[in-house]
Amino acid sequence: VRVRQEGEAFVHPPESLAEGFGAVFPEQGLELAEEEPPAPTPPPPPPWIEKQVTVKRGSTIARILQDEGLEYSAALALVDAASEIHDLSKIRIGEQLTMRTGRRDEMFHGLVYPLDRHGERKLLVQRNDTQGFSASEEQLENHKGEREINKKLSQN
Repeated sequence: VRVRQEGEAFVHPPESLAEGFGAVFPEQGLELAEEEPPAPTPPPPPPWIEKQVTVKRGSTIARILQDEGLEYSAALALVDAASEIHDLSKIRIGEQLTMRTGRRDEMFHGLVYPLDRHGERKLLVQRNDTQGFSASEEQLENHKGEREINKKLSQN
């Protein structure tokens, strides 16, 4: 590309050349056409829908799970799978449990249980391929730093 010097005549490239590069010339009252990159595709939604259930007086984990469509034996299997991480029979009034049911089949997929009051640690119990349940603990890293910052701010 050569820069036009003052006094030199501007020569338009042939139309076919300009079209080949997708260029438009300002001398024609138009600006360069810039192609925008395609917008990123949003991730698909999870295969479940989450529903919050509040533990009420007299509730048991087995009764709550049965109300969500699990048979009694499946509810016991879920509690057993979770037992290495937390004893779900010790739920307390006012706690929020998150139930996951399938978007398409409306079957019970899993349970998310808060292991601490800050929401940093959660128990996740989900149905596995063998129609049993598996449990894991999720730890959210960024909440610890936020809590420490808030603690320091409140001390000032």
